[in-house]
Amino acid sequence: MQNHRPRLPRLLLTTAIGASLAGAGPPMHAQDRPLTADFPEVYRVGGLDAEDWAQFTRPGPVGFDGAGNLHVLDRGAFQVIAIDSEGELVRTVGRQGEGPGEFRRSGGLA
Repeated sequence: MQNHRPRLPRLLLTTAIGASLAGAGPPMHAQDRPLTADFPEVYRVGGLDAEDWAQFTRPGPVGFDGAGNLHVLDRGAFQVIAIDSEGELVRTVGRQGEGPGEFRRSGGLA
C-alpha cells in the first residue's frame, strides 16, 4: 500500500523556506562584546610536580558521585582515581590485566 500524501511543489517549498529565513537575521544594532570567565578555583589536581597518583597519563572522562568525589578515568594507567572535595586521593580502582579488578581496555566511565 502506498502513502498518498499530497506533496508541495519543490518551487513552493523553496520559496517558503527562503522567505522565512529572510527575516531571521540578527538585529542591525547588535555588537559583539567580550565575556569574562570568572570561575572560582575549587582545587587543582595533576601536573608535573603532583603526587604519583595525580600524574595522569591519559586522562579520559570524569564525573562526580553523590558524595561530591571526582572520579577520573586514567586510560593510560587503566584505573579510576577518586578525589575528594579537598583535592585529596580517596582511592584508586583497577589496573591493567584480565583478572578481577583489572581492565583489559579502558574506554568510558559511568
